[in-house]
Parts: sequence; structure tokens; C-alpha cells
Amino acid sequence: MLTIQTAGQQILNNNPGKFYVFCGLEYGVKDRYLTAIKSHYNGVYTEYSNFKDVRDLMQVKSIIPLKPQLYIIRYDDEFLNSLKDRTASDINKLNIIGTVVIIYQDTKSLTKCDKFLPDYTISFNLVASHYLIKYLVNDYPDLDKNLVNLAIKSRIDYKGAQILSSLFNMIPKSDLSIYDDSQIASLFYCSNESLEDNIKIGFASRNFHYLIQVIDDYPGDLDFILYMMLNTLVELDKLKVKNYIESPLKPYLNVWTKQDIYNMYMIIYQTIEDLRSITTDTYARLVYVLGILQYNPIPILELMDWGL
Repeated sequence: MLTIQTAGQQILNNNPGKFYVFCGLEYGVKDRYLTAIKSHYNGVYTEYSNFKDVRDLMQVKSIIPLKPQLYIIRYDDEFLNSLKDRTASDINKLNIIGTVVIIYQDTKSLTKCDKFLPDYTISFNLVASHYLIKYLVNDYPDLDKNLVNLAIKSRIDYKGAQILSSLFNMIPKSDLSIYDDSQIASLFYCSNESLEDNIKIGFASRNFHYLIQVIDDYPGDLDFILYMMLNTLVELDKLKVKNYIESPLKPYLNVWTKQDIYNMYMIIYQTIEDLRSITTDTYARLVYVLGILQYNPIPILELMDWGL
């Protein structure tokens, strides 16, 4: 897989490659990189519904030569289904005038793209809080640091925290002296339970790296995270049956099958039972369970090796 650091050096240093596949949930950083590529091509870009049209455009001889620009393709299932061993070689031979970026979100797309296009695929995971602070302070240098922290606590993703920060930034400074942070939080519906909500979303999105960061910093009993995970699985199962129910977990339904939900539920339930009856390191056991999220499909309970 192409690391985000390597891609960042190319894109943010005004030297983008010819082809990228952006995968993962952190759309804010994807957007940051897209903006940098657009800037490289003086703001010239075109959005296409599928890669085939862009590929055909590059292969057809034209009287007026193409000018370099950015081509953006979002969630092209046809391209995803066409991936095979020779795809990377075909793309490497293609005379791309500018830069092509194909965007996906779910774990399945990342797995498949990384298998067939490892030199072009980048995984945009949810950003650690210290990077969020760095990004938002750069985006809004005049915004009060307490409000930056409030935006981060209230949203799991950079894009969401950025939008909230932009709203905070619109508050006249004279009003900031009138309202305290809790009043501003109430005004913008920032929940005090955001950490728990973010854990549920992190689990529903199967974001292992984010969840490891959470449990490293979690101030409460780690057993509580296991119960939140069970609750999340029950909610996902309900959404599978009644998709019309409104839930913040709905965008992540496509990364779970009914069987995955059941298998993960049984594994977590067994973990809770074991923690009640045997002496074991809760942190180590929790890390082990979270690691299972990276498997596709989720293995059945009977196949698990609990030798920690």
C-alpha cells in the first residue's frame, strides 16, 4: 500500500503522481489532498462517474492535445469489479495527462484495491487528535483553543471537526465573552457523550487504529467499551432488518454482513464471560478482540485462539 506520508510528500510538495486510489473514512484529509492537487493544476478539474470514460479519453488521439488537469471519480463499482492482476500494469502504461483520483470509502474497496493496486492505493484512516489540533489550528489560527478542542471532542472525523470549527469561527468575538464553552456546546448541539458516540462509530466503521488510540486514552473502565461494542452490534443488526431507522451508524452498514455481526457479537460476549471468570489482562484481551475487526469475514468463535 502507498503510505499516506509518501503520497503527502508528492501531493503537498506540488508534485502529484498520475494515479491514486483514495480509500477510507477520513474524507477531510482526502479533501485536503484533492484541494492540493487542484491547486497544482490551477483549479482545473473534472468529475467523471467512471474510470472507463477517463481511460478512453486518454487513449483517443485528438487534434487538440489534452491539457493536464485533475480527474475525480467517486465510488466506481465497475472499476472495482474489473480489478485483476494486470490492472496495475495497464494503468502504468496509460498516458495520463494530469492526475486521476478514484475515491472509495468502505473496507471491502480498500482490501481489493490494495490487493491489485498496492502502489496506487492510500488508506485515509480517522485522524489522531493531536493531528486534528494541528490541522484545525492551521485552518483557523484565530479560533480560541478551547473551541478547537470542543470541535474535536464533538466529532470523530477531521471534516466534521473542521465544519464545526468554521461555525465557531463565525461567532463574533464580542459574543465569546458572553457565552461560556458549555453554552456554545449547547447552542451547536455538541454532546457530552461524544466520546462514547465516537467509539461506536469507530467500531461500526471497523477502524482498528482509531480504537487503539481511544483505549490508550480512555479514562474509564475498559469493560465498558466491550459493552458499547455489543450495543453497537445490536444496533447494526436492527439496521440490517429495518434500514429506514435513522442512526449515525447507517453509513457503515455496508462493511458488515449479518454473519459478521453475529460472529463478532459471540466473540465479544465470550470475552466478557472470560473476564468475569479468569484472571487476564483486560487491555491485552481488548486489543486482541479489536484486531479481529481487520478480518473479512469475521471468523466464528470456535476458530479463535485465545492464547494471549
